[in-house]
Amino acid sequence: MSSVGYAIFFLLTLVFLLSTPYCEGYNSQPNHIPKTRKVKGTASAKQTTRIKKTGGTKKFNVMNRGLARAEDTVTDRSGESRKQIPYSAFPSLVLNADYQPLSFTPLSLWSWQEAIKAVFSGRVTVVESYDVKISSCSITVPLPSVIALHEYVAQDTTPSFTRRNIFLRDNYRCQYCGVKGTYGELTLDHVVPRCKGGGLNWGNAVTACTRCNCLKGSLPLKEAEKKLGHNLRMQPRRPTKRELDRMASRRGGVRVHESWLQYLGNNWGEEGGGVEMKKDKDKLDK
Repeated sequence: MSSVGYAIFFLLTLVFLLSTPYCEGYNSQPNHIPKTRKVKGTASAKQTTRIKKTGGTKKFNVMNRGLARAEDTVTDRSGESRKQIPYSAFPSLVLNADYQPLSFTPLSLWSWQEAIKAVFSGRVTVVESYDVKISSCSITVPLPSVIALHEYVAQDTTPSFTRRNIFLRDNYRCQYCGVKGTYGELTLDHVVPRCKGGGLNWGNAVTACTRCNCLKGSLPLKEAEKKLGHNLRMQPRRPTKRELDRMASRRGGVRVHESWLQYLGNNWGEEGGGVEMKKDKDKLDK
């Protein structure tokens, strides 16, 4: 065979080898790689189910099924409209073992997740419940509205020195002109100016509106009273924890459920600070 024949044979052999798959048993879509798909339900959005084909049947392995998440919602069906009410709208009022609120400043509230965990761990007793229920794969329980601790928690009788407690002691009222305001509208004033040696404590801090605080400046109290045309309404002092709790109860300031009122006292929100929550029966169409 001539050299030309050898060259043609070599080229044909090379073309044949290049057109053939390199690995024996090659498959462009191997069956050993499991397919995944999203699972819709109360489990995590990242949860997937692996589908393994065995003998023509599919086996599902769903993990981490538990109580619904905080993002899950309660469906309210009224006619044709549908509203989504988050479970976070149903907190639990926490009572001490003596069935008094654990705290008024701020009001002792637990999220529905914390309340459910405490119930199943045996740390609290369910006193009142909402008409809303939450389900897992095996049980259905109503969301607790009021819970009481099994063990008494001793309360600190000395209130913390904070801006909010100063405002609460002074009933959110300027101690010079008497105007009432909100937390963002009021300021703290040093009765004895800082430049005169006055400190920031219960006996030297009072609530003041922005206008009176600016006009007073660093003037001594007597000169400031002449300039403002108002005398200091009350000498500042350290309040007791009970006094602050009573003031907080009168102001309200938190949306409460009707089942909480008998534990918050008859004076709750009498000054218009609180807004009562509607009945959950009005929210959910049972």
